[in-house]
Amino acid sequence: MDEINNIGARPGGLDQAVVTKIEAIIEDIMQEHKVPGICIGILKNGLVEYSSVFGVADVETEQP
Repeated sequence: MDEINNIGARPGGLDQAVVTKIEAIIEDIMQEHKVPGICIGILKNGLVEYSSVFGVADVETEQP
């Protein structure tokens, strides 16, 4: 399995501009639909191109 760096993008994977755009879209959707937390993964040819978590797992404690 490919190593994933701290922002969730595989080295040589998605361009940072694309990652920034994806994250902005996800945050907008979360706000619009009042989604407290979500995880997302993007694969290409069976390889993880991007993965990340947004928001919180527990709304009451705000636990990530």
